Amino acid sequence: MRNFILTTISLILCITARITAGKTVTMQAGQNVQQAVDREGATTTFLFKAGTYHSVKVNPHDGQQFIGEDGTVWNGNGQSYAIGGAVGNVVIRNIEFTGYNAPAQHGVINSFPGGDGRSHGAHHWTIEDCEIYHNGGCGIAIGNNFIVRNNHVHHQAQIGLCYGGTGSLVEGNEISYCNYNAQYEWGWEAGGSKFKYANDLVLRNNYVHDNHGPGLWADFCEYNNTYEGNVLENNFAPGIDHEISHTATIRCNIAHGNSWGDRSTEWLYGSQIFLSTSDQVEVSHNVVRVTEGTTNGITMCLQNRGGGRYCRDNTVHHNDITHTVVGGHNGADADWDRYNFWTSGNNSFDNNAYHLVDPFAKYFRWGAPGSNNWSEWLTFEEFQGRGQEADGTMDDNMDPDVPDWWARECQDLFTYFASGYEGVIAKRGASRPAAARSRLNARLTSCGAVAVFVPEQVHTVQVLDARGRKIAQTKVTQRAALTVHPRDLSGSGVYLIRAYGPAGSFSTRLLVP
Repeated sequence: MRNFILTTISLILCITARITAGKTVTMQAGQNVQQAVDREGATTTFLFKAGTYHSVKVNPHDGQQFIGEDGTVWNGNGQSYAIGGAVGNVVIRNIEFTGYNAPAQHGVINSFPGGDGRSHGAHHWTIEDCEIYHNGGCGIAIGNNFIVRNNHVHHQAQIGLCYGGTGSLVEGNEISYCNYNAQYEWGWEAGGSKFKYANDLVLRNNYVHDNHGPGLWADFCEYNNTYEGNVLENNFAPGIDHEISHTATIRCNIAHGNSWGDRSTEWLYGSQIFLSTSDQVEVSHNVVRVTEGTTNGITMCLQNRGGGRYCRDNTVHHNDITHTVVGGHNGADADWDRYNFWTSGNNSFDNNAYHLVDPFAKYFRWGAPGSNNWSEWLTFEEFQGRGQEADGTMDDNMDPDVPDWWARECQDLFTYFASGYEGVIAKRGASRPAAARSRLNARLTSCGAVAVFVPEQVHTVQVLDARGRKIAQTKVTQRAALTVHPRDLSGSGVYLIRAYGPAGSFSTRLLVP
């Protein structure tokens, strides 16, 4: 059986070359940042020299930029947020934010959303190449037309990303280990992300894993959102949860190992991809793997959520779904208005490929037209008998080839790969995108050290443990293979290997068995 161990490959472009022309003010640790911000005014770029800046809390002016050299850390020392204000065109880049005590549902980087989450004072912000960790509340509260790109948001007390505004892009981020102490009930709002009233939101190429809650979660009256090219694994709740919202596209994502938590055995909730009382959603060309019998593949449910919300006109097609155990389901159910749901809901599954360890087991849920009953547990043939999967396929191959549609539909999206899945891609002749080539590689040697090879020139390699704590660092003088000997790398678990160089920073995840 192939193990899906994901390797994160994150490109961060050169920082200094991206500072725009205009007035630049150099900041040193110990200086009063807010005084400088107010003195210099709009459109100023602040370049922060490496060091730790304590208790910084900034209300920026329009068009200001906050750019950190490698090694720039803002330690909030309990401040409620780092940067926030009802202004536009702010840029935040290459800064570590830690030690902030943001309240629940408030961001360390804060768009100042209104009380209902509909309005945002902040707009057109760009937040790139930052690391946000060990803070209270939410890592980034996203406003209108934000770009949130190539950040590492981890070990947030409540949640990684929240809100979302209109027209925002969330791309290339790693979001992990949020709500790590299970301090918050995830069904309220906790885990990797929760976007509210977020319309025309694009969630692309993010690696979302090991959060105590959902991975990517959109909730409440959202329109025209796109989830594409994301890798979602080992989240406590669904990898993707699209709830009481509308008109979304969910395509070319890899989801497995999600929904292992406390609701996974209830009904059809505990899924890799879940549509909750939502309509006009297209779910296509995703790779889904179910490895626990109490979790599900792709499911949808109808409940009475008020406001005319309904589960209808959803299409699930051309997905590749593997169940390595007997158990778990794909399909739909309703606990309200069942007659109309089964008769005229217009939801469909078709052209999906299922790889089932037991092809005669009941992996599917659907009701009969005209029925007022709950869904029934069905075999694949019985599922087809309910009008689903007329052109779908089923086999018992636990090591399937890459889907025929992968190269055409999804290849160009991916910058993150499951190592086992790369082998499948290779044997089918599909090329890896250039963005995934010639990057950081790490392996565990027989003596317990970490061997790292970086094709690009780098100057520093770090090893961090699963809590985000730096346990080793090595300086590098030339492009070469090198060996890191962290004294504390003695236990099993997941380690983050990160390299820094003039071309940016690169990271990969190393699993120590």
